[in-house]
Amino acid sequence: MVGIADSTSSDQSRISQLTSRVIKGGIWIFASNLASRGLQVVKLIVLARLLMPEDFGIFGIVTLALAAMETFTETGFQTALIQRKKVTDTYLDTAWTVQVLRGFFLAGVLFAAAPVFAWFFSDPRVTSLLRFLSTVEILRGLTNIGIIYFRKELEFRKQATYQLVSSSVALAVGVVLAWRLRNVWALVWAHLAGQVISTCLSYRLHPYRPRLRWDPDTALGLFGFGKWVMGNSIVQFLALQIDRIILGKLLGAASLGIYNMADRIGGVLPTEFMHLTNNVMMPAYAKVQDERVRLGRAFLRVFEVAVYIGGPSAAFIALTAPDLVPTLLGSEWIAAVVPMQILAVGGFLRCVVGVSSPIFLATGRPHIQFWKSFIRAVVTLVAVFPLTIFYGPVGTALATVLGVVALSPLFLQALRITGVSLSRLLSASFPGLLLTATTGLGVVPGKLISAAPVYAFSLQVAGSVLLTLIAVLLLRHHNLGPSVLIGQYIKILLAQAGISAASDA
Repeated sequence: MVGIADSTSSDQSRISQLTSRVIKGGIWIFASNLASRGLQVVKLIVLARLLMPEDFGIFGIVTLALAAMETFTETGFQTALIQRKKVTDTYLDTAWTVQVLRGFFLAGVLFAAAPVFAWFFSDPRVTSLLRFLSTVEILRGLTNIGIIYFRKELEFRKQATYQLVSSSVALAVGVVLAWRLRNVWALVWAHLAGQVISTCLSYRLHPYRPRLRWDPDTALGLFGFGKWVMGNSIVQFLALQIDRIILGKLLGAASLGIYNMADRIGGVLPTEFMHLTNNVMMPAYAKVQDERVRLGRAFLRVFEVAVYIGGPSAAFIALTAPDLVPTLLGSEWIAAVVPMQILAVGGFLRCVVGVSSPIFLATGRPHIQFWKSFIRAVVTLVAVFPLTIFYGPVGTALATVLGVVALSPLFLQALRITGVSLSRLLSASFPGLLLTATTGLGVVPGKLISAAPVYAFSLQVAGSVLLTLIAVLLLRHHNLGPSVLIGQYIKILLAQAGISAASDA
């Protein structure tokens, strides 16, 4: 009996240590993502004052070309490695070998195909810019495959450092060069500098040293899972980028720059939350994928946080956009107001629907995620042509929102997988929607008191923050609200994943 007690005590100690590590990791990733996104927003605001919408549009075309080539050659190996419970050096080295070869291949193809992209978008400047940035693919290919353990083992402090340092370097380089050059090359050099730092940090932060190795059986096993990730990446690219491709083709770089800026600000918090959810919860869900009760409880809490974050941010951006744009970006960006308002609402919808994605991947159902992206791509593609032709960037934004709305049926599939009823989901949504309404009401006095954009926006921020804080305190008094829920999200849900991992060990 003593031996059993000692064993139980040892297991509990190990569980406690692992739980503590997971909690600290969760706090790190929240803080780093918030800081990283804040740096990106600062960069956008500063660069918007120094560069023109056309500069952002041309850079958007170049990054579209890079993203297209990466997507259509996606192997899905990294996601497969994270999903697997046991990973050997053979798996890591084989995946890294494919990654390196793919990087050199993409660089060559992009260099050769640059004139084709320039012809498609009717802008000869794309050729030199794209050829210069083709080197980014080589750097990405050489990135240390060992960094997958940041996500796989929930080592979020290192993941936070990895993201934050590269974002800081890109910000510094972008601002300095924009001040001196006043053209699109500032954005190009900032992008390259960020990737150089990312690749170097991958070897500094993780001790694994990959080597070239090819094992056909290992590659085949990874591809069995990765093929769905690859297919999903392709249709997801179309779902997320088809609006930009069509807009850039039909209306040119300046309109694309306006649209990109509206999307980056309008969906800033929802987009970041989705990235955070995918990075944190996919490996956490994978550890409890066979325990439906825990899986459902975790999913419901993440959904609640999504409503708390996405709702108020969408309300604030949508209502303040007419004053926010001229105040922070300048009068050259006034055409971004209405698209930003529409995309803010779309960002909220993406936020709540997007929490289902990690569930499909973590439970071994990547084909559902594939069809989710496929449906969104088709609906967006059908809607974007006529809406863009008739309404410009505003129509493009509307097409994007329609694509997200079309995903509702597959979101219900996530509820079936996790065992969460629709009534529980609606009940969980109510406090977040109440906070959203409160945030919106806080904006109203500022709009009524002053017509000057700078003063009106300042009053709107103050009123919204004040009323939101009051609402948060009232909700907390009733053991509800984001402050309580996010604490549970970090301390309980991620801890459950850690306990499960300890039990498996």
